[in-house]
Amino acid sequence: MNNTLFVSGFNIKTRAKNLAYEFERYGRLVRLDIPAPKNHNAKPYAFVEFEEKRDAEDAIQEMNGRTIDGHTLYIQWARTPLENRRIAYQRQQQNNKNNRSRSPYRRERSSSPQRYNNETALPPRRFRSRSPSPVHY
Repeated sequence: MNNTLFVSGFNIKTRAKNLAYEFERYGRLVRLDIPAPKNHNAKPYAFVEFEEKRDAEDAIQEMNGRTIDGHTLYIQWARTPLENRRIAYQRQQQNNKNNRSRSPYRRERSSSPQRYNNETALPPRRFRSRSPSPVHY
């Protein structure tokens, strides 16, 4: 159950305690984090987690679009790590589809011959020659 909101649009000088004050009106907070900016051009954002989902719903309803310190807040549900991976994978697939150049004379790969019987034998082991390890005293 996701009770965490993603908040953006606030002033870079806004402190976590000031945001917490605004969001505590809607219910008890578990945490409020403002991650450090990755560079000097990064826009600030925060994660606000409520104990109760209905409190988070109320906060989205009331706070989204509200102006604080002359800046308009934009609030949405925070994505879970699983959602982030899915979205990143979809973007990667889209980029691969758009950026891959293909030759019109593309040939298919031929299948490799079976080298061993899966039921009776193990695959052949590959050995690499190695130089002796240095001796440490």
